[in-house]
Amino acid sequence: MNAGDCASPGCRCHGRKPAYPSDLTDTEWAVLEGEARAVMAEPVATTGRPMVHDLRAVLDAITYVTRYGVEWRALPIDFPPHQAVYAFFLCWSRRGLPEQLAGRLRGRLRVLAGQVLGLAVTIVRRSDDARGFVVLPRRWVVERTFAWLARYRRIVRIYERRPEHHEALIWWATVHQMTRRLTREPAGQPPHGRWSDPPPLPALTSTGRRGKVLELLAAQPWRAWKGAELAAILGIENVNSFRVQLSQFSC
Repeated sequence: MNAGDCASPGCRCHGRKPAYPSDLTDTEWAVLEGEARAVMAEPVATTGRPMVHDLRAVLDAITYVTRYGVEWRALPIDFPPHQAVYAFFLCWSRRGLPEQLAGRLRGRLRVLAGQVLGLAVTIVRRSDDARGFVVLPRRWVVERTFAWLARYRRIVRIYERRPEHHEALIWWATVHQMTRRLTREPAGQPPHGRWSDPPPLPALTSTGRRGKVLELLAAQPWRAWKGAELAAILGIENVNSFRVQLSQFSC
């Protein structure tokens, strides 16, 4: 089969190029492909014809629906037909493929974090006698996970008719997050922000503090500068004294 050819009429999923922020990059696909094919190759009783669509394109289509919350029939035309993508989603969900895939990636993340040997598992429980809000150890980890998942619009509410479909979409969102972490953390790359990074700071030409501050404010007028940030950029150690000077500058 040549690049761009597919046994399904009108589909060119085998020649598809990443086009959306939710698409897997080549590096991310190199991490996920082996795990996905290993899970799919596990012995299971299946019927039907072999898969003709490109696996990467199908996974990107499922992630697109999960990430942006569109209907299956609203998939862009550069993905495989939505009927095929939805059929694979149902089949893989029944087989528990996304959950198994998340389990494999979770193991790799734990190895990467050094949680491999000598682990002590502690279950954090809320006391039955507690009333109102009580700070619990490591609670922030749970809240952070919920915040990550809330970026996937299809799962912020239960849009699915069946609970098991909603659960499968949560697992697909988790797989997407884990794949990106496995790609960025070994390379020392920070996670991508929700918006584009701010432009680089300008080369300061003024000699005095006031002139440098004014140059920074003029270069990025939309930014809510803090005294500590400006002090760090200008190499000022006494932040409190610098804040006093800033109040005088504004006058």
